[in-house]
Amino acid sequence: MNPTTTLHAGPTPSAPALVLRPWRAEDVAALVEAFRDPALRHWAGTPVRDEADGARWVRAQQQGWEAGFRLCAPASPTAWAPPVPEPPVRGGSLS
Repeated sequence: MNPTTTLHAGPTPSAPALVLRPWRAEDVAALVEAFRDPALRHWAGTPVRDEADGARWVRAQQQGWEAGFRLCAPASPTAWAPPVPEPPVRGGSLS
């Protein structure tokens, strides 16, 4: 199992501060909302149409992280803000 990591990046002149952290069950509603964007749906490998899809997607990210083969983290301005989904990194290994 891989340790849980939260990465913090301070603000720059052109971008606000950013936090990358593992997906959590409480992110599902924001994930479903984000997947209403047609551009995001176009590039996403797995459709997220509703809360059940969102919960499955989050569990898959968590399980992939724990198994060491998936790194997908939501980006947000703080550790408590709603996430902005990032596409998963495909291939490679976390170990």
